[in-house]
Amino acid sequence: MNDTSEINLTTSQTIPLAIYCFFVTFFGLTGNGLVLYSSLRYDAIKLDEVSLEFVRNLALADILYTICIVLPQFVTFAARRWVLGPVYCVLQGEIGMVPGSLNTLTVFAISCYRLKLVISPFHQISLRSARIVIGFIWLLALTPLVLIESYQLGAHFDPNIARCVGDIYDHDEARGPLMILVGVIVFIPLFGIIGINFGLLGVALRLQSSRNSGPSRGINFKALLVILALSGLFMFSWGPYLVYTFIKIKTPEVSQQFTLVVFNFLLLNVFGNPFLYTITNRRFGRYVRTLLCGFLGNKQAIIGSQATSSGTNGNETTRSNV
Repeated sequence: MNDTSEINLTTSQTIPLAIYCFFVTFFGLTGNGLVLYSSLRYDAIKLDEVSLEFVRNLALADILYTICIVLPQFVTFAARRWVLGPVYCVLQGEIGMVPGSLNTLTVFAISCYRLKLVISPFHQISLRSARIVIGFIWLLALTPLVLIESYQLGAHFDPNIARCVGDIYDHDEARGPLMILVGVIVFIPLFGIIGINFGLLGVALRLQSSRNSGPSRGINFKALLVILALSGLFMFSWGPYLVYTFIKIKTPEVSQQFTLVVFNFLLLNVFGNPFLYTITNRRFGRYVRTLLCGFLGNKQAIIGSQATSSGTNGNETTRSNV
């Protein structure tokens, strides 16, 4: 692969995409990092421990996705060519499939868990069982790498979308197993069940808000609201990728505009999750606002002290001149 391949995009396309990827990278790393840090250190997200464990795994998957996919995308748009070398190309084109699978499977698991609580609220799973499920999710997310290694495939830079993609999509022999893996094992059941969970959680949310009252209502309502928002954002951002995958497997030639839209829709899920926690979870929102106010307050204090210092120095200089 030529590691200095130029992108096949106009300036009017490149500049907005570079700005978009910069903000996704910044908020994806800081937002999801804040989710991990605040939940582990200060218990800033008000959820039960099992749901919180899934949320942390989702934040970790989003951080990995940002590092493997979004960050090199921003660098490529800024440089208008691929400058990160063949190793990072493999990282983006092949290993980048892992955090996407982690995201999909984690949202599936947390949606099923919350649905189980709606149906059987007095039969909760233990934290140990949740961690076993998360371990299984990681093993299942690594399955695409096994398929890639079995066919000894690599990755190549696609100048039309300014990113590296796996050769597995263009390999005739691997196309059949890939269709089975992506279609039957992963996307069709996950999107179908997540869609069902989304509808059932919406019904449960409405019933719970209208029938229940008191402190227990507040906790359950907020927990359902968080998971409902996560499921909705997931389907909104990953839905086009489902269509793209099947089109790509059937006919490798996909239009540039549609491909750009699909891959940039995926990025909404990366930085959108922390914003959803801030909006739907009062404790985490209060924690974020406290951090921002503290940061802005310290910054204003620094600016004020510098202005005072410069004013004092100016007065001393004036007096000395006099």
